[in-house]
Amino acid sequence: MGKMLKFLRSMKLGLILLVIIGVFSVIGSIIPQGRDEAFYLSRYSENMSRLIVSTKAYDIFYSKYFIFGCIALMINLSLCSIVRLNIIIKEIRKIPSNKSMKQIQTEFSNAQEIAKKYGFNKINHEEDGQKRTYYYKKNKVGYFGSWMIHLGVLLIICFYSYGHYTEFTTSVYGVPTTSKPIEGTELNLRINEFDIEYREDGSIEQYISKVDLLTSDNQHIKSEKIYVNNPMRYDGLTFYQTATGWASNIQVYHNDTLIMEDIFYESTVMYENRDDIVIQFNKFYPDLIMTPQGLFSASNEMNNPHVLYTIFYNGQRVDMNVSSIGETIEWNNYKFIFDNPQMYTYLQINEMKGKMGALIGSIIIVIGLVLCFYFKPKEILIHQKKNKIVLYGKNLSIQV
Repeated sequence: MGKMLKFLRSMKLGLILLVIIGVFSVIGSIIPQGRDEAFYLSRYSENMSRLIVSTKAYDIFYSKYFIFGCIALMINLSLCSIVRLNIIIKEIRKIPSNKSMKQIQTEFSNAQEIAKKYGFNKINHEEDGQKRTYYYKKNKVGYFGSWMIHLGVLLIICFYSYGHYTEFTTSVYGVPTTSKPIEGTELNLRINEFDIEYREDGSIEQYISKVDLLTSDNQHIKSEKIYVNNPMRYDGLTFYQTATGWASNIQVYHNDTLIMEDIFYESTVMYENRDDIVIQFNKFYPDLIMTPQGLFSASNEMNNPHVLYTIFYNGQRVDMNVSSIGETIEWNNYKFIFDNPQMYTYLQINEMKGKMGALIGSIIIVIGLVLCFYFKPKEILIHQKKNKIVLYGKNLSIQV
C-alpha cells in the first residue's frame, strides 16, 4: 500500500497524466466537437470521417479515457499536496543544518554583525560548552510557493471538470429575420441581421450577429450585437459567435407536386421518408471555379453561385454533382431546386458552473509564483568557537 501511494503521488505519474490529457486536448481542439455525422463526412475524407466517428473523437472530452485521466491527475495532485504540506511544515520548524547549506567565507568575527550584514535583525542561538551556534530562517512563507502552485492547479482542474461535466450547452443557427427557440430553456432568439466586416485586403475581420433575446411568448428581454470576444450574457447563459456558413432555400417536388419547402443549411441533410430519400447540402460556392485540384470559390461575391449536393437512396449514394442556383435537379420522380443563398450565423450558448473556484485557483497560482520568485527562503547558520567563525547560508546576499 505504501508503494502504491508513493507511485500515485509521484511527479513521474503526474507528468505522464499531463501528457496524456494534453494529447487528448489537442485532438479535441483540432476536431470540432459535438457535430452530427454529416458534418464530418462533408468536412473530412471518407477514411478520416470514419475514424473520427468510430473512435468517437467528436466527443473526446466526455470519453472514459479523458475522464479517467482527469480523475487520476486530481488524485495525484491531492496526495502530493497533502504530503508536501507536512514536509514544508517540518522544514520550517527544524533547525538549519550545514549539510544542506553552503559554507561562506567571511572576514567578520562577530556573529551578530554577520547576521545583520545579511539582513537578519533577529537571530536564535544555542550553546554547547565553548561552542555557540547562531541560526535563523527568513522568508519562511516562501516555502509555500511551489505548494500553492500545486494547490492552484488542483483547484482549477477540479472546478473546471465540475463545470465542464455539469455545463449546459446548446446552439442556435439561422438566417436573418428568423426566430429560433433555445433548446433546454424557455427563451427564443430572433436573428435580426448578420454582417461581415472585411479588411482592406478583402480578408474577413469580424462576424457580427444582431439579435433579440425573447421569452417563450416572444416578450422582449434584451437586444445586443454579438461578435468574437463580445458575447451576450443573460441569467448565467453566455451567447458566443462561434461560426458561420451558407444556407439556401430548397423546394422539393414529387411528381411535380411541391411537398417540402424549407431553409437548407450547409453540411446538413434533409429526409424524404416516403421513399427513403436523403439529400445532403455538401457545400456552397458563391463564385465557383473548377481546377485540376478540385472545386474552389474565387470570392464571396455571387458571381457564379453553385451548390455541391449528394442524393442517397436506401443508404446508398446515387448522385453527387454541382448545381447552379435556380437549376432543377431531377432524380426519378423527384425535383430539387436551390434558391436564395445567404449566409447564416451559428451561436453557441453555454452555462458553466465552477468559474469562481477556477478563478480562486488562478489567484492562488499567482500568489505561489510571487512567493517562489520574490520570497525565497533564506537561512543562516553560524558556528562560533572562541574567535573562530564558520558561516553557512542558503540564498544569502549582503544587505547594502
